[in-house]
Amino acid sequence: MGVAARTPHSRTPGWIQNILAVPAFRYRDFRYLWFAVFFNSISRLGELVALSWLVLERTDSPFMVGVALGIRMVPHFFVGLLGGALVDRFDRRHLMRLLNLGMAAMAALIGVLIMFDVVGLWQILALTLVSGVFRSLFQISRSSFSFDIVGPRNVISGQALSALAMRFGGIVGSVSMGFIVKAYGVDAAYIVLAFGYLAATLLLLPIRSAGQSAPVNRQPVWQNLKEYFSELRSNRTLTAILLLTVGTETLGFSHQAVLPSLVRDVLHVGPEWLGIMTAFRSAGGVVGVVILTAMGEVRRKGLVMLLSILVFGISVIVLGYASTLSTAIIVVTVVNMAGFLSDILGGSIMQLVVPNEQRGRAAGSWVLAIGTSPIGQLQMGGLASAISVSLALTLNGVGLVILAVACLLFVPRLRKL
Repeated sequence: MGVAARTPHSRTPGWIQNILAVPAFRYRDFRYLWFAVFFNSISRLGELVALSWLVLERTDSPFMVGVALGIRMVPHFFVGLLGGALVDRFDRRHLMRLLNLGMAAMAALIGVLIMFDVVGLWQILALTLVSGVFRSLFQISRSSFSFDIVGPRNVISGQALSALAMRFGGIVGSVSMGFIVKAYGVDAAYIVLAFGYLAATLLLLPIRSAGQSAPVNRQPVWQNLKEYFSELRSNRTLTAILLLTVGTETLGFSHQAVLPSLVRDVLHVGPEWLGIMTAFRSAGGVVGVVILTAMGEVRRKGLVMLLSILVFGISVIVLGYASTLSTAIIVVTVVNMAGFLSDILGGSIMQLVVPNEQRGRAAGSWVLAIGTSPIGQLQMGGLASAISVSLALTLNGVGLVILAVACLLFVPRLRKL
C-alpha cells in the first residue's frame, strides 16, 4: 500500500496553520503593517527591561521603578482623546512613519547620553516621557489603521494578529535586551532599540492604501473632539467598556512594576532573567492569539472579556506566592494571556460601538484608559516598598476579581455584548 506524500504545509503545526489562514493576512498592506509592528515592539517591550533595570540599579527602590514605568505610560492618559482626534484628521500611514522616527531619535539620544555619563535619572525619565507621547500616538494610529485595512467583519482577527506581532516582538526584544544589558550595559541596549524603530519605519513605506474602512470625511481636530464627547455622553456601552478598561489597567497590568523586585529580591537572579520573564509575558499574548483564532469572530465579546478579567485577577494573586523561577514564569504567562484577551476584546468593542468616522477617537479612548496604568504602577510599587511584593500582588488581584464578578452579576449590558 502506497503512503501519501506529505506536503510542507502538512508538516506545519496546526496552530500556525490556523493563524496563517486568518482573513486579515490576505491583505498585502496588513502583512507590511504586521512586520512593522513586530519591529516596533522589539524596541517598545525591550525598553521596559532596559528602563526598569536601570532605575532599580540606580535607586534600589521598587517604588521608583513604578514611578519610571508610570512616567513612561502617563502620556497615554493625556494624549488619548486628543490623539484620537488627530488620527481621525490625518493620514494614519504618514503619522506612523513619523512617530517611529521620533521614537528612534529618543532611544538613540538616551543611549548616547548614558554612554558618555552626562545625564541623570530624571533627565532620562523626561526623555522617556517625550518618547511616550510618540508611542501613545502610534498605538492609536496602529489600532485604527488595522481596522481600516481589514474592515469591521475581520476586526477581531486583525487586532489579534497585530497583538501577536507585538508579542513576538516583545519576546525577541525582552530576551535580547536582558542579555545586552548584562553583557554591554543599558547604553548599548538603547542604541539597539533605536534600530528597531528604524526598521519599523522602513516596513511602513511600501503600504499603498489608506484602507477600505478609512474615514472619508476628515474634519478639524476641535470638531472631532466635540462630536466624540457627545458620543461618549450618550453611548453607555462605550462608557462602560472605558471604565472597565481603567479598572483592569490599574489593578492588573500594574504587576509589571514589581517584576524587577520579584526577579532580584525574591527569586535572586539577574537582569537576563527579567528579560526572559518579560518575554514570557509576551508569550502569554501568543497563547491568547491562538485562543482567539480557534474561537473565530467572537460573538459574546463582552462575556469573554469579563471571564478573561476574572482569570487575570486570580492569576495575579497566584503570582504573589510564586517561590520558584519556573512557577513564576508559568504564572506570568497565564497572567498576560488573560490580560491580552481582555485588552484586545475591550479595544475592539470600543471601535465597533461608534460610527466609522470616530474610530480613531474610540482607539484614543482605549489609549486614554490604558494611560491610567501609572496610577496602578505607583500604588503597586508603593505597596511593595511598604509591605511586600507578595501582598501588593494579592491586594491588586483581589480587586480585579471583585471588579469582574461585580460586572458579571450586576451589569448585564456587558455580558450580552
